[in-house]
Amino acid sequence: MASFREVEYMDAPRGHRRRRRRRRQRWGRVAALLLIVVLGLAAYKLTDGFSSFSLPVSVPLDNTDTEFDYDLDALSAQITDDMFIGECGDEEAEKLRELAADNSEWRDELEFMAANIGIYREEAVVTAINGVEKTPFALLSAFRAPDDSGLRAGIEISEGEVPYLLQYDSRWCFHAYGSSVMGFTACGPACLSMAAIGLTGNTLYTPAYVADMSEAGGHYVMDAGTAWSLFTAGAAELGLRSETIVVDKNTMKDRLEAGAVLIAAMSPGDFTTSGHFIVIVGTVLGGGFKVYDPNSIERSGRTWSFDRLAGQITQLWSLTYSGTPSDIQQPAAGETYIADCEEFITLRSAPDVNASAITTIPKGGEMTLLGFEGAFAEVEYQGQRGYVLSTYIVPKGDSAYPTAAWGYGDVVSGLQRLAEEYPGQLELSSIGTSVEGRELPAAVVGEAGAEYEVLIQGGIHGREYVGAYLTLCQLEQLLEHGVPEDVRYHFIPVSNPDGLEISHTGTLGQAQREIYLSELAAGLTDLTEAEYARQWKSNAAGVDLNRNFDAGWVQIEDGGVPSSEGCRGAAPEDQPESRALAEYTRQLMPDATVSYHSSGSLVYAEYALAPQEVNAASRSLAEALGEAPGYPLEDTEELDAGGYKDWAVSALGIPSVTVELGYGDDPQRLAACAVIRVRNVAAPYVIADWLRSAAAG
Repeated sequence: MASFREVEYMDAPRGHRRRRRRRRQRWGRVAALLLIVVLGLAAYKLTDGFSSFSLPVSVPLDNTDTEFDYDLDALSAQITDDMFIGECGDEEAEKLRELAADNSEWRDELEFMAANIGIYREEAVVTAINGVEKTPFALLSAFRAPDDSGLRAGIEISEGEVPYLLQYDSRWCFHAYGSSVMGFTACGPACLSMAAIGLTGNTLYTPAYVADMSEAGGHYVMDAGTAWSLFTAGAAELGLRSETIVVDKNTMKDRLEAGAVLIAAMSPGDFTTSGHFIVIVGTVLGGGFKVYDPNSIERSGRTWSFDRLAGQITQLWSLTYSGTPSDIQQPAAGETYIADCEEFITLRSAPDVNASAITTIPKGGEMTLLGFEGAFAEVEYQGQRGYVLSTYIVPKGDSAYPTAAWGYGDVVSGLQRLAEEYPGQLELSSIGTSVEGRELPAAVVGEAGAEYEVLIQGGIHGREYVGAYLTLCQLEQLLEHGVPEDVRYHFIPVSNPDGLEISHTGTLGQAQREIYLSELAAGLTDLTEAEYARQWKSNAAGVDLNRNFDAGWVQIEDGGVPSSEGCRGAAPEDQPESRALAEYTRQLMPDATVSYHSSGSLVYAEYALAPQEVNAASRSLAEALGEAPGYPLEDTEELDAGGYKDWAVSALGIPSVTVELGYGDDPQRLAACAVIRVRNVAAPYVIADWLRSAAAG
């Protein structure tokens, strides 16, 4: 029988019954909401304010390889008495046995390590205990010596993809890094490698490549590990712009949405017991962050809340692409070069012509490029590492350098060709004429009214044709790959056309022949007339144009006699070429100037008579330009007076540098143009990035 309440309810008027039904439904919803709140509060408490709440995320493993080839019986047979180092003992062995009992997949390997604990370093045991999936690497660490593996590891990505890479990847885990191998110590290089490949698209920037770059650049501190400078100065070497940012949730999300990649230095906590680096690659639904940990697939497969990460981040860098197109040919480790010489070149133990010889490389011999250092290239030839003069090697298959003597006509025809191939993009004009009436061509690219103006000039010395050649290469690259929107470039490929023609043809005119005969009679030269002409630096009047500017000009002691080189002239800018270049510079007042000379493979920046702040800016620009080609900064203010660069910094206050190309006597070998181009063709983009960084303070 129905209860009294049920009867009362059923007998109630229809409108009253509806109200009661709605009332019961409301109470049901309230109860459900209360239950959700209670469960939420419980979850909040259990997850430390949701900071440890984590949803799984997918981790792309296409570019990881953790397969190792080994046989435990064969390894056991390789153990010798001298392998016992005694860092670990019974306590560590017991931990490995306990781990083995719970991990059937790696049980045999862990028990092997426990049984032979005396041959293992503590870092190997800790690696296995803290991440059992790394056991094969830890196991083999006692049997593998540090090597140079992984420089040419194949990494494949789609456009804009940041690859997930492991420091203990079998392709490079035993690559030497610091006092150990990458599998133990290279979380920093692995992180920068992920960022660099993702941002530039250059898959040659493998973790092994970055590790070598890190050591060469002084970014590894022995017994301390990777220095933070790897993510600033080191990142710049890879064409990245680095900025230290605050650990703020909105700032991090904004940077990631804008296409940046974040690298974080982590303190002890979820990721490390000492110090570690991770990559933050994006955000996920719910407000968390996606992390790539080079030392843990498991940690990379979780969502991380801001609160959980923030308390462990000690430094945070935002990395973006600096603007140098990735398809511009730039020096990259792993590329094949060939010896371009008469008979052979010498592989030396150090970047010094007096260093001991390791072996010789015959003409046409192939070698692997490891990097550049000054006038030298570090290479590997038939398993031996050493240094060769870079002017005697060319990229394999590269035929884009001059095959015949290069002169003024080549400059003019080259500019005309570019104007025809890129109509409306290149402005050609003349800034003046030479002593013999030749035009001084100017080529301008970029939007009028751009934020920055840059002047790049070459060929101020007759025999230094490579400066003119390089400026045309740079101009063509800008036209082909795109001019930065905020920069307008002014190229003066050859500011000494008469001198270039004298050297190019090896022929002296009447005025130059009189100079030659005078010096020959005075015993100042013993060259033949043709040799003398080939080495001509001055303009047709016998004045060295790079000593004809008003920068300490009065202090130059040259005897006042015209010559093939060194004569300052009768007064500053008394030559039509120097006067035209100076006037163009004064009217333009560019934000920076770069002058190309040869030879030396180095960069000059400072000048004793320039303001301190201008010298500092010039030095900063020089360091930026020298990084990619490996050109050192010549640290001196006591240079020859009267130079264009010295005048620009002291008289106009414009940050300016001089880059010396090539090595040895001028004119440079034609084949040397290939390496000179590869090492310097991206310089205009480097200048643009430097200008932006300088403006940002």
